[in-house]
Amino acid sequence: MCIRDRFYLFLNVIMTEVILGIIVDSFGQLREEKNAMQDDMTNTCFICSLHRSEFARVSDGFEPHIERDHNPWNYVYFLYALEKKDETEYNGVESEIMAKYNEGDTSWFPMLRALSIPIEEKLDLEQIIEEGTKRLMDELRILAAKIQKFELALSKFVRLATPAAQQVKK
Repeated sequence: MCIRDRFYLFLNVIMTEVILGIIVDSFGQLREEKNAMQDDMTNTCFICSLHRSEFARVSDGFEPHIERDHNPWNYVYFLYALEKKDETEYNGVESEIMAKYNEGDTSWFPMLRALSIPIEEKLDLEQIIEEGTKRLMDELRILAAKIQKFELALSKFVRLATPAAQQVKK
């Protein structure tokens, strides 16, 4: 076996080991990502994003919180009920939630808040005013859209009713 053949054999072994190392590292990284995702799914509330340890400190535990306070299926059922409900029958909260849901906005979820964990810090007045203003602006946008729909329907009705009214007068 000549030197050139040994060199190619050596290069082939090195390249094979490098590729094998990359493959093993990739699978290790995928396993770590899967474990991190599994850990997040089992130890973090899907709705409020609070960790299991927060509930162990101050309330009756994580599982009762998931079952009672923030059961994801309750949110699914609520959104399904809103979709089946006529828009004219929505109350203020339902119309705001449905508008945000249609926009893909999840700010209506109780992020980092749970009934079973007491609020340690009170919101300052500026924050309360800012949130109230934002809610009012959202409601105004919803009302403006409903008024626009009503105006379109009314103009269509007038357009269709005018010829009929003229025929009745003749």
